[in-house]
Order: sequence, then structure tokens, then C-alpha cells
Amino acid sequence: MALRVSALEPMGALPGDEVVLNGSGFGEDLTLTVGGQAARVIKVERQAVRFEMPKLSGAPGSQHPVVVSSSWRGVPPSQIYLGRLP
Repeated sequence: MALRVSALEPMGALPGDEVVLNGSGFGEDLTLTVGGQAARVIKVERQAVRFEMPKLSGAPGSQHPVVVSSSWRGVPPSQIYLGRLP
């Protein structure tokens, strides 16, 4: 099954917040980075990955790429804001 990302919730988070990446094709062998920093994966399911937002440098409101890949596939990065959105 191809790796796909359909949504990122929430669209903004602070370090330590839990974020959900929805999509399909996720497996146990995935890696996930936010703004180049490794993110701690909390739970992997076929259609969702829960991860902890890592500590990032940047001003509140800055955007950072969320990159998810496995040993043999990857997808274009999504974007997340540093900080909580209203």
C-alpha cells in the first residue's frame, strides 16, 4: 500500500503536544521529523500516526516541514505551525 498523508491535526502545536498525522500505508518502520528534528512516535496505526511535537527553533507562527517516510517509501512533506492556532 502506498504511503499517503491526508491531514495533520492540529495544524499548529507547541513542543510536547500530541499531533495526529492521518493518511494510509503507515507501518512500524517509519521515521518522522519536524523541522529536521526527530519526533517521538507515540502510536502507529494503518491510517494514523500519533507523535509528540519536538522542540524547534523559530518564532511562534513559523512553519516547519513534517517529513514521514519508511524504509522504502516517502511522501512530500506537510507543514505545521509552531504554536497553537486560535
